[in-house]
Amino acid sequence: MMQSVVKHVKCASVLWLLPLAVWATEIDAERLFKDGNQFYQEGQFAQALECYAKLDSLGYQSGALYYNMGNTYYRLGAIGYAILYYEKAAKLIGEDEDLRTNLELARLRTKDRIQPVPRFSLDAFVESLLQTFSMGAAAVGTVLSFYLLIGIVIMQIQKYAVNQVLLKVGFYVTLVATVFFILIFSAKSARDTARTEAIVIAATLNLKSEPNHDSKTLVTVHEGLKVEIVREVSEWVEIRLPNGEKGWTKAGNVALI
Repeated sequence: MMQSVVKHVKCASVLWLLPLAVWATEIDAERLFKDGNQFYQEGQFAQALECYAKLDSLGYQSGALYYNMGNTYYRLGAIGYAILYYEKAAKLIGEDEDLRTNLELARLRTKDRIQPVPRFSLDAFVESLLQTFSMGAAAVGTVLSFYLLIGIVIMQIQKYAVNQVLLKVGFYVTLVATVFFILIFSAKSARDTARTEAIVIAATLNLKSEPNHDSKTLVTVHEGLKVEIVREVSEWVEIRLPNGEKGWTKAGNVALI
């Protein structure tokens, strides 16, 4: 099934992602992205990844780029990195059927089946609502609804020959929409600031009771597991598993989303 799901790549342009870059660099970036897509379609996944990774190292951020990197890593059998880049894409794309399907299929190839701590129904609803919108979508929604609100106010002040009842209804609808998108954007920003999530990229990871190799091993997990960074001490990080258990590992064994 995965063969039919991940054979396509997203082909959105990446030029707008680095507005301060010189034009020649932008052209090179666009060429790299297209070359990566072409290599992927031809089944040359290592070459495709080289193109995508070069863009990533240059600082380009794109849901399409990360989605394609996730597909490519999956084809190469690097499930931890595949999930990492699908998760990165989800932050920028938001709700996307192809992305959600590929992410779930990649998770099926992970070894760990750790049940998360149950959430209250309200918390689960809020989390689901926040995941529906990407940061970009929330920002665009805020700007569009705000300008529409301003336009309606101007029409009311200037007394344009428009049905005043419709204007009043439009005013309240756009006001609610503006507040809604502002709240979504603020909540996502606050959540991302307060919560540092990562993906285990080491094939096998022994979590320690203390930040040193000689301490007791508490639990063993594997690549692809999504965890939360609790704190850092030198080259070590303490991570929290979905079930609430915590342990220490070297920072290089996990990658930030």
